[in-house]
Amino acid sequence: MLKIYFISLFLILNYSIGFSQSIDSFQYDFIQLSDSKKLDFAMRKLNAILISSDSSSSKSVNNDFTIVHFGDSHIQGDNFSGEIRQKVQGYFGSTGNGIIFPYSLAKSYGPKGLSASSTGTWSASNILRYDKNIKGLSGFTIQSFDTAAKIKFLFTEKFKVPSSKTLKIWYGSNSDSTDFYLNDKFTTVYDKKFQDGWGVRSFNSFDNITGFDLSIAQTNKFPSGFSFFGFELISPNKRGVNYYQSGVVGAKFSHLINNSALIISQLQYLMPDIIIFSFGTNEAYEKNIDADLYFNELNSFISKLNEELPNTAFIITTAPDTRSQGKIPPNQIIINDQLIKIAKSQDVI
Repeated sequence: MLKIYFISLFLILNYSIGFSQSIDSFQYDFIQLSDSKKLDFAMRKLNAILISSDSSSSKSVNNDFTIVHFGDSHIQGDNFSGEIRQKVQGYFGSTGNGIIFPYSLAKSYGPKGLSASSTGTWSASNILRYDKNIKGLSGFTIQSFDTAAKIKFLFTEKFKVPSSKTLKIWYGSNSDSTDFYLNDKFTTVYDKKFQDGWGVRSFNSFDNITGFDLSIAQTNKFPSGFSFFGFELISPNKRGVNYYQSGVVGAKFSHLINNSALIISQLQYLMPDIIIFSFGTNEAYEKNIDADLYFNELNSFISKLNEELPNTAFIITTAPDTRSQGKIPPNQIIINDQLIKIAKSQDVI
């Protein structure tokens, strides 16, 4: 029953429409889900979390369940992902809301209640752009070579992320000559660096965090560059679901694939129990689409993920029925058929 409940939740919420489309009409259908051994494994773990008590030994039950949700504007706006997070965490408990990125510094929108301002010179990029800036799990990055650069974050009353005294910064640095630090309210807990040129640094605060200042530190005359991928507020709860969203307005599956090197490395660090892909809307509005090329590219990517993340279950949602300025997406059926075909060819639903 738990599996049926959880999957039904995804199906019911599959109608969510993001900011990039205006709705002229809407319809949806339910399809038969294929079996997935990896999803069965994930559901057993989720069930164990549900029935375990707060005093359960961490040695017998892993009480943290991680979901990562990739997609386009439906996900960046936290429409689709936000509804699922609210329902799932309301039922199973919450251990976090994943990586938070200051989209306003990249001239985009969200998240609500986060005020971010910068001084010095910063450049912004996301997975839609084919440039040298590396993009992490959030799909965005802001980068600076300016030794005087700073970012100031402030949480307003509309910021709905639960209170926390622990903060993680996801960052990238090309060498040890460039570092960063937070304001005096924070003390460093640990710093974990990876060979791919990125790291995660954890900080503690004596009080609940309502904001923080990040500054770049330079140890020599040759700046190597600092990249900011986002921050994470760590929940004090030890049992429940940690739900990461990674959406970019206008994104297609191909944008994720073309920037997947660092993203896969970061996924290996997280070791999520479930990854959800919600692409297809922007592809459906393309005038010409090579269905075979689309299938082969996605199928190869999912195969690679299955190898790199052998214990992670994958869910692919089909593109919802949308209208943009009165236009009907000409290739929605083709795109959705390929997504369903991929799910049937892999251990994916």
